[in-house]
Amino acid sequence: MIEMASELERYRNWEHVGKTDDDLFREWLSSIPIGKKETNHTLQDFYDPEDKQKNHYTQNWPAYDAAKTQEEVLFYQLLAELLFYAIDKAPPTGGRQGFDNATKIFCMITKGYNPASFRRIKGKLQQLSKIGYIPKVPSFKSIDNFFHDEKLIPILDNLITMTSLPLAMFEETAALDSSGFSVSKYVQWINYKYGKEPCKQRSWVKAHVLSGTKTNIIFQMKVSPSSVADAPTFTPILRDARRFLSVKDIVADKGYLSRQNFQIAQELGLVAYIPFKSNSTGKSKGHRAWGHMFKAFKEHFDDYMKRYHRRSNAETVFHMLKTRFGASLSTKSLQANAIELKIRAICHNICVLIQEMYESVAEVDFLKITNTYKWS
Repeated sequence: MIEMASELERYRNWEHVGKTDDDLFREWLSSIPIGKKETNHTLQDFYDPEDKQKNHYTQNWPAYDAAKTQEEVLFYQLLAELLFYAIDKAPPTGGRQGFDNATKIFCMITKGYNPASFRRIKGKLQQLSKIGYIPKVPSFKSIDNFFHDEKLIPILDNLITMTSLPLAMFEETAALDSSGFSVSKYVQWINYKYGKEPCKQRSWVKAHVLSGTKTNIIFQMKVSPSSVADAPTFTPILRDARRFLSVKDIVADKGYLSRQNFQIAQELGLVAYIPFKSNSTGKSKGHRAWGHMFKAFKEHFDDYMKRYHRRSNAETVFHMLKTRFGASLSTKSLQANAIELKIRAICHNICVLIQEMYESVAEVDFLKITNTYKWS
């Protein structure tokens, strides 16, 4: 086990009263000198296989019970308020009037929140229409067609961000991770190496999610084919999220390890905690942030990994998504898959908001958010 270096201990003993360990570690990181001569050592000996003590977390059960018993009522109230302020009303045009975007998305999110068939969801929409949430109820076939409307994708991205902003102030660390969701079609494959018979394998798509490590709120979601690697998605997701988020750290697994990703995070004012591989070296190759974090990883392994392991909350986010809304998708095309997953992300965020309204007394004001931020 590598012990904490003396300079970090001195930082804690100097005039830093009131600062957290995270603040002190960031200050130490910024003070690391990276010279022209860079080490070529590997990290094979820096991983400690010793098991760590398992953390135990408490649950505010009265608040949890109140949130769950009132969730469905509050869900549609928050959804209606969100769509009212977030979606501009299009002026009427000549000819037959179709469904406006707010009605389309309300029906789609209702379908995502209630995992039932398109035919059976119509009864739920009729009840909500009588309350006044939507002017009229589309047919089940129309709701299916909404999931193939590519014009809704930018709107859904904005709704994911808007539903995350009420809890953004509670987050200092964001986690980036990906997970697969199976679709309703199969692809043929042949195992040539072992000479097995041709068989079928269910196809799947990959969801790249940037989420908070305290509240499990989703900030951004990108959907890609299963063949797309994780590392190239790091920059576009981070640049989009940085317009709205003020987190200090970003944590991701080894799939996102690259010199460019460390450099991009530093340019955006973030500290990226990505574990290095056993054969990684300290050669920066023009990306000074790589050498910077390599030295921190090598000399202060425990502190580095303690911050990195906040990434485990990203697994919790995917667990919540899959157990609550399903691990498979009913749509077939990649575009429809993306819309379906983004709908689930919005459902997840609204449920998290309701939970935090009871547990942390979070304020949810979509009108204030709409007036504060500019949406493209």
